[in-house]
Amino acid sequence: MILLILLTVVLMAVSCTAQTEYSADIPKITPDYAGVTVPENIAPLRFDMEGADRVSIVWRAGDVKVTSDSDISLRDWRKLCGKAAGSSIMVTVTAIKEGVATEYSPFEIYVSEDEIDPYIAYRLIEPGYELWNEMGIYQRCLEDFDESPILTNRMTGYGCMNCHSFCDYNPDRMLFHL
Repeated sequence: MILLILLTVVLMAVSCTAQTEYSADIPKITPDYAGVTVPENIAPLRFDMEGADRVSIVWRAGDVKVTSDSDISLRDWRKLCGKAAGSSIMVTVTAIKEGVATEYSPFEIYVSEDEIDPYIAYRLIEPGYELWNEMGIYQRCLEDFDESPILTNRMTGYGCMNCHSFCDYNPDRMLFHL
């Protein structure tokens, strides 16, 4: 019993000695989202902080508070954006490097009530056209970041695919060069 009490006291003393430093600067994150405006239906924003071993992020919008690492869940992100539409999400980043935690000044991400079109289409090819026979036209959902092929050259006998365009911005009518 005495050993258990002694172990508890030692663990409490060790946990109480951990210090957090505070910085008046906003964190240097990539991409830099400080002060940007995003549409309400955008996929969860993710960022990196160079030099940090680990980050902890507190996201606040009204009475909604979520703590995460750099990968916030889609469900939590939707709750935050829904609450912040027409206002902002307050983001507080704490970076841990070599056992030292530094909490940075919070920054805001403004959330527009306007939504964006959920999909974007693009040609995906290796840089420098090195593998022209492994390319395709893909679409990405901007609401959850899922990517899916519209057409790949594997489906067309490995021919080169080139420019593509939608007739009058209508996703039901597309022209492309093969």
